Amino acid sequence: MRLVTNALAAKLQQAIDDQELTVRDAAERCSVGLGVLSSVLYGRSARPKPETLEALASGLRLSYRELALAAYGVITDAPLVPAR
Repeated sequence: MRLVTNALAAKLQQAIDDQELTVRDAAERCSVGLGVLSSVLYGRSARPKPETLEALASGLRLSYRELALAAYGVITDAPLVPAR
């Protein structure tokens, strides 16, 4: 069990533990760099980009909306990529 630094890290760490993954395995499953996932887990990146959250949610079979609420404190249905 690691030191949990914020709500997002707690949700991600719980999913990693529940699925009996290493952080490296979780990063590979989510198609994100090990450094990216580690930064979120250890609080160096408490508010990752929406695209990163989407990859984490998909790879760990979590709700994007729940992760967004943990990361940003709000849930939005706005598109991930701004309209041009």
